Amino acid sequence: MGVVQGLTEFLPVSSSGHLAFLGSFLKGFRPPGIAYEVLLHGATLLVVLIFYRRRVLGILTGFFRGEGGVERRLVFLLVIGSIPLVLAAVILGEKVEELFQSLKVVGAMWIVTALLLFIANASGAGRKDLEQITWKDALLIGFAQAFALMPGISRSGATICVALLLGVRGGAAAEFSFLLAIPAIGGALILKARGIGDIMEAPYICGAVAAFISGLIAIYLLLKVIKQRKLIYFAVYCLVLGLITLVML
Repeated sequence: MGVVQGLTEFLPVSSSGHLAFLGSFLKGFRPPGIAYEVLLHGATLLVVLIFYRRRVLGILTGFFRGEGGVERRLVFLLVIGSIPLVLAAVILGEKVEELFQSLKVVGAMWIVTALLLFIANASGAGRKDLEQITWKDALLIGFAQAFALMPGISRSGATICVALLLGVRGGAAAEFSFLLAIPAIGGALILKARGIGDIMEAPYICGAVAAFISGLIAIYLLLKVIKQRKLIYFAVYCLVLGLITLVML
């Protein structure tokens, strides 16, 4: 599950959907609820912090020293982009966890992810850089991230697709998507800190390490795919997997 989480967190194919799908086939394995998934997401969050360490460090130093207008503006955009997710989490509450028990929901949402990827792949090349993203763009990308609470909807896929449709350049779309994951996953880690502390045992720690290693590989792969605009491969993958999941039920 750690390897699957690491690969699918960054590739636009929904890590939550894959974990729910895989968990239904691992006979005798009963993961300790959503706390384990949050732990795995924490491992991939570490990948983002390492991969974008210069950008993150620049944002932090510029913000707290009152310097760097670009960095402070980026913090503002990340806050705006995080609002829809916070509202959705508060409104839906534990209902989100219940959705992870339904493979029918996972299969249907995989098909939705496929449609998003097909549309984004057909869109023209964007020209906006990270510094040109507006607060309205950030808010719309944030709504895409909130929608990704649904298992089967890829967080990276939804946010990157919406950014591309808004005219953001591929590399900048990916970077903003990954930076937006920092407060999202960081908040989940804080909320589930107690539950994570209860499962800090060797098997689950090994899963987190596996997620970290495979996540490093996946993030390099995704950036290459975005530059070559080959999202259609992931669209076909999600469509086929979604149909297979629905047929199995």
